[in-house]
Amino acid sequence: MNSVLLFIFLWAKGLSANEIHSEMCPVYGDKYFTRPAIHVWCTKLARGRERIVDKEQPGRHVVVTTDATIAAVDAFVRSDRRVSISDIVWQTGISRDSVCRIVHNHLMFWKVFAQWVPKQLKLEQPASFFASGIQKLVDRLDKCLNKLGHYFENETLMFNI
Repeated sequence: MNSVLLFIFLWAKGLSANEIHSEMCPVYGDKYFTRPAIHVWCTKLARGRERIVDKEQPGRHVVVTTDATIAAVDAFVRSDRRVSISDIVWQTGISRDSVCRIVHNHLMFWKVFAQWVPKQLKLEQPASFFASGIQKLVDRLDKCLNKLGHYFENETLMFNI
């Protein structure tokens, strides 16, 4: 901000664009303000522009990813695991890119069979998953052995063979 004030001060003193550039280079360096940029701004100010900040333009406003937007998206996903990105965009008014970034990077969700599922499993979840799967396998094997191999989980498979 100080550099902008110095630029306006030097322009108000009546210095040319080249003189402003040579005055600002020792203070801010060659790459901070390029000579063409100073020429453009001197031309804009000479034509009557009074504001350095751009005017607000029509269109969708920029939504920054804040705790409030993350909480809003999180509430949508947790209320309905089958909600789509498009539904979240339509309900919240947040841009599609921002919603995708929040869902994937901040909330760590991904779609599995059309439902949002957390990417990170808790430490006990894989162990319980595998233990229950192995127990189901043991139960099926036991039923199959007790029926001498004439065991089917699904009766429709038995008639299709």
